[in-house]
Parts: sequence; structure tokens; C-alpha cells
Amino acid sequence: MKSLILFAICLKTLALDLNCPCKPRSITQKDFCDVNFVTHAVVKTVNQLNDRFLNYTVEHKRIYKVSSLLQLLPKSNPSNNNNLPTTIIALGEGNPCGVKLELKKHYLLGGALDWYGVAGISSCSIVKLWKNVTRTQKQELSNFTCN
Repeated sequence: MKSLILFAICLKTLALDLNCPCKPRSITQKDFCDVNFVTHAVVKTVNQLNDRFLNYTVEHKRIYKVSSLLQLLPKSNPSNNNNLPTTIIALGEGNPCGVKLELKKHYLLGGALDWYGVAGISSCSIVKLWKNVTRTQKQELSNFTCN
């Protein structure tokens, strides 16, 4: 719970700064390398954490990237074999930088991991319906490398 609160504070700070000054990320090598994780996931559940944050449970269909940071963290979060959390925290759509994912929909998600291994997304992250990811982009995701 402590990690969720810390992550929520970080997301809130980002969202309040100039009404979300970032632009949404696309599927480029630069954006791929700038985020801590990239996954093709399906949304299983959504719960309102409070008036600003949503807690999504996802099933990872394919994980394209996971930060090596996760290898250093305690394995306290629910995860799959790749240790990417199946819980993702997001700012709700009523907030600057907020997003809303639909239940049972498939998405390409790329976002941040905090020091406790909590995954988070916002409109500053890679958030794209999987059906809108082109065949070329899917191939590129498998071939991107980061230094």
C-alpha cells in the first residue's frame, strides 16, 4: 500500500504540472526505450482507488520490454513469470493526463515502474488499442533494442 501511495503522489505531481504538458507517446524506438515496460495486455478488471486513480488488473499476452529494475525489487506484487505486475495504476480520465481503458479490450501499454515495482500509465504513456497497432509496428516491437 505504501508503494501505491508513493506512486500516486508521483502521478499526481506529473498531472498537476501545467495541465499535463506531455504529448502521448507513439510506437517508435525512442518512445519504446523511454518507458520501463511495454506489453500487449487485455484489461480484466478495473477498480476506482479514489477520486483520481484507477487500478486495472491486466493479463499480459506478450511482454515486449521490462526494465531490469524489476530484478532488483522484492517480488511482492502479483505478476506473471516475467515479473511485470498484473496491476497497473492510472490517472482517471477526469484528470489532466488521465486515461480510461475498457474492460476486455486489448491494448499496447508502455509506462513507468516505480522503485517498489508498481506499474503506472497516463496519457503521457504508450496507450493504444491493440487492433490499431499495425503489422509493421508489431514486428518493430520485437526488434527494438535500447542501450
